[in-house]
Amino acid sequence: MLGKQPGPVVVNLSTTRAMDDLCQRHGVPLHRTAVGEANVVGRMLEVDAVIGGEGNGGVILPSLHAGRDSLVGMALILQHLAETGRTLADVYATLPTWRMVKRSMALTRPLPDEELAALVQDEFGGNLDRTDGVKVNLPEGWVHLRRSNTEPIVRAIAESTTQSAAEKLVDRAMQRLANFSQV
Repeated sequence: MLGKQPGPVVVNLSTTRAMDDLCQRHGVPLHRTAVGEANVVGRMLEVDAVIGGEGNGGVILPSLHAGRDSLVGMALILQHLAETGRTLADVYATLPTWRMVKRSMALTRPLPDEELAALVQDEFGGNLDRTDGVKVNLPEGWVHLRRSNTEPIVRAIAESTTQSAAEKLVDRAMQRLANFSQV
């Protein structure tokens, strides 16, 4: 789609780094927001984005409506296959390869934002993005820790170029959370 209609793209912080790669490939800006459809849609309207969504498969195509719609994503894929004559496997083979791992942990005591940031900084270093919880981008991937808005848990999400590397990143984050819980 970006090849035919270039323009800004908006996704949340926990969406795959493949979006960064694809936006760079097409020379379009990528904007990241806090998790939540309302956050993504709000930024899409601010930057006049051509497409957006969240990593759960919900695509937002503002030229149709400003709401998440997995059927829109499916229609875009089918349209691309019909126009190019390629198979889904052919298209998939051209996409950047990143692997994501998600885990969650109930904490035995509250985890203030400052302590969450310090925990991530101590373990991973780097520049922290505190838009929604704490995310750190690393050369080999990223780690995002955020408290749930609906449950008394912290979610740890990590992504890297291989499944085992992503698991190691999320394991490090979970170990730090476990140590925090025992204090």
